[in-house]
Amino acid sequence: DRIDLAHIISTFLVQADDLFTSIRFNFQECLISLLLLKYAPAAGSQNRNEWKNRLAENRLRIDELIHENPSIKPFIAAAIRYAWPVAKANVASTLTHCLFITDENRRYKVLAEQLPFGNWSDRIDAECPWSDEEIIGYPFYEPYSELTDTRALPFEEPVPSVSSIPSS
Repeated sequence: DRIDLAHIISTFLVQADDLFTSIRFNFQECLISLLLLKYAPAAGSQNRNEWKNRLAENRLRIDELIHENPSIKPFIAAAIRYAWPVAKANVASTLTHCLFITDENRRYKVLAEQLPFGNWSDRIDAECPWSDEEIIGYPFYEPYSELTDTRALPFEEPVPSVSSIPSS
């Protein structure tokens, strides 16, 4: 009997790639939620709650991945670096077209108000403005630290302007 070392290495690399892809995707979803919560004060409370819930779900998945695979910790910064441009582009498109506003008349009003401020791709930070800890929601690198508030934001939640609040 011989050990098939090439197969073991190949299997290990596939599993490592799957793990990295999974954590990168969850970071991407966290970043999308954080960006929408920060930059879309015209969104209604239903959208904001959905984004907070999505943030919470992805933080829980990341927390689970970290606890199941502590060896992923050194790769978290890289996963965020890979996730940032995709999240930024996704949110820039969503904000540019006000896709979160379902009422067509209100959407056109918000779009007209936003026009003088320029392209959303240029308005969102080039680099991720939050630390790994702020994105995940707790200092994951500390041995006894735990995720306690999955919906905590690393910034003060913007208050919708009077013109952006939907009329009843």
